[in-house]
Amino acid sequence: MKIESENQSVEVIPKKGRGGRPRKDPSEKRLPALMLRLNIKEQKKLQRLIKESGWPGDPSSFVRDLIMSEKPSSIDVSALSALEHYLTILNAYLTELEEDMDEDSEQFAEIKSVISQAAQAIYNNK
Repeated sequence: MKIESENQSVEVIPKKGRGGRPRKDPSEKRLPALMLRLNIKEQKKLQRLIKESGWPGDPSSFVRDLIMSEKPSSIDVSALSALEHYLTILNAYLTELEEDMDEDSEQFAEIKSVISQAAQAIYNNK
């Protein structure tokens, strides 16, 4: 672009940008406020949750969306605790019953195993 006045002529070359989006006003930017440290087990659980939900973005946007969403939690923690409690009691009762039985029953052992696994899964996912 050329700027000409009566006494002089100056050519102004526009500053070359990097391209892409225009920069945001610093007051509009989201500043990092939280760093989340996860151990390997927690990282795997987060990755599983992201995969199950089919989230297309990065993990930080998934966590942000999960926190900011106003959807009620589909799992009631108190109900899970009660269920775990009753499954543990049932497992202990089945263990006592198994000791009193004379013959071995594979089905009985299988039922006991399934109940034990369910209680353990609830305990791990709380």
